[in-house]
Amino acid sequence: MKKIVAVFLVLTLLFVLVGCGKKDEVPTTTTPYVDTGLNNNYNNDYVSESYIDTTYSDSVTDTLSTTILTTSNQSVTHSNQSERTTLSETVADKPITTNAPNGLTPDSIESNGGIEKATYNMSERTYIVYYMSELLTHNSKYPIVSWANGTGCPPSLYDGLLRELASAGFIVVASDETMAANGSAQIAAIDFLIEESNNSVSVLYKKVNTSRIGVIGHSQGGRSAVNAGAIDSRITCVLSLAGSNFVEEAEKLSKPVLFMAGSKDKVVDPQKWIVTAFDAVKGPAVYASLNGAIHTTCCSNPTAYSSYAINWFNAWFYNDGNLKSMFTDGGALANDANWSGFMCKGF
Repeated sequence: MKKIVAVFLVLTLLFVLVGCGKKDEVPTTTTPYVDTGLNNNYNNDYVSESYIDTTYSDSVTDTLSTTILTTSNQSVTHSNQSERTTLSETVADKPITTNAPNGLTPDSIESNGGIEKATYNMSERTYIVYYMSELLTHNSKYPIVSWANGTGCPPSLYDGLLRELASAGFIVVASDETMAANGSAQIAAIDFLIEESNNSVSVLYKKVNTSRIGVIGHSQGGRSAVNAGAIDSRITCVLSLAGSNFVEEAEKLSKPVLFMAGSKDKVVDPQKWIVTAFDAVKGPAVYASLNGAIHTTCCSNPTAYSSYAINWFNAWFYNDGNLKSMFTDGGALANDANWSGFMCKGF
């Protein structure tokens, strides 16, 4: 009898351990973790980015086993290369006749569709840099867009979005940091690009426009973008995608910020965490919610976000009034039927 009881207890313990180890079992609460300051001492109550939405799914599953809702694309026009060049006061966009520097060789590089993806394994973290192939043969300087991941998410999950941003003429830098809330990793990525721009043996030598720097991130990364923008005076503007933003941090931000939410996001409730951050920030701010989008729609349908993201960055990089008007009352975003809950202030 004792042997039977012992076997039963062992089997019960194994069942509990296996159940606890499943990645797709996460709390259903919409409340993000509580962080008592800008630090990395996160507790275990945070809702993972691998949250599975079974109510609004279309059965598309990404690499984190997250069910993603695909929404319809919107039609805002990207700023093209010639428009970006015309707006630049300091750099002529003409092919150079000499070869680009041999450069600091990345650990790996991938060329696809006119975009280079270079990976640098540094001592502190790995950086992934996206840029247009033309950078290698043109003498232009390109704005920086620094990316921050959601909790536990690799940058590869956002590859489509990062490529679309790079295709607009930005040098996009991401890292493998998965706990980025305090903004330090995102700022370090900016420092890395500037160091490479000052490095005469780097392919990025003299290619970085340090007067035009934007930050963007998803979920915890959106919180990172807000914090980085508040900390680093070099940053021009901010974009937070479904960001788990804290009011006490958002109120420190006076840079222009665009908050983009999802109407069916059950991980970061827009009303509790994003609208309150919009209310708290001191500078120009815009809020809009993509209809039908869940927490990870930016991964499955990046174009729904990238068109507005590109125009947002260019509006502030080049102080372009026409692009800024897209984000005001009566502008393109306010009138886009794919988006709802539009608010703006500080323009």
